[in-house]
Amino acid sequence: MCFVVTEAVGQLSIDTYAGEPSNSSACIHITMPDVIGTEEEFSVRGSVSKGTVNALSFDVDGIGIFSLTQCDLRWINESYDLGLSHGTYAVTLVDWTDDPSCSLLVEHTLVVADPITELNVSTLPDVAVSNETEIELTAWVVDGTGVLVSADYYCTTITTVRGGAVFWCQLTGVTAVWR
Repeated sequence: MCFVVTEAVGQLSIDTYAGEPSNSSACIHITMPDVIGTEEEFSVRGSVSKGTVNALSFDVDGIGIFSLTQCDLRWINESYDLGLSHGTYAVTLVDWTDDPSCSLLVEHTLVVADPITELNVSTLPDVAVSNETEIELTAWVVDGTGVLVSADYYCTTITTVRGGAVFWCQLTGVTAVWR
């Protein structure tokens, strides 16, 4: 029989955690995103290697969640619609099992951002002259908040002329991240 509940009911129970949980654990591994979009759910992923019942409790800006699990502790995979607006939030998570030696405290920063709806990129000019032309990246971003645009150029020397070098450069990647 397998139980997953958000309130302690029936025979499924675990002692309330007492003491100060460790900020590292050999028996619990938890990951959560650094950044989510305003319409995305907050997800907690991980695994537990000791115990038969797991309790996961966290607080995001005053929104508290408690989850009690008795099955498949090897794979923690929870998602929550917290309804958060754009901003930066402190997350405090405590995970513990019915094995007293197995607990974990995670303090985390979560950024909720509006997604980019459109990105146009251009490198100007089309022709560059060595030692005279600066290669530029121009990006137009539509919507989004806190957008960071970065570019990767691959440049190589193709010939040397009278003490100078002729370079060939290619834009190999553009990354736009909302934070």
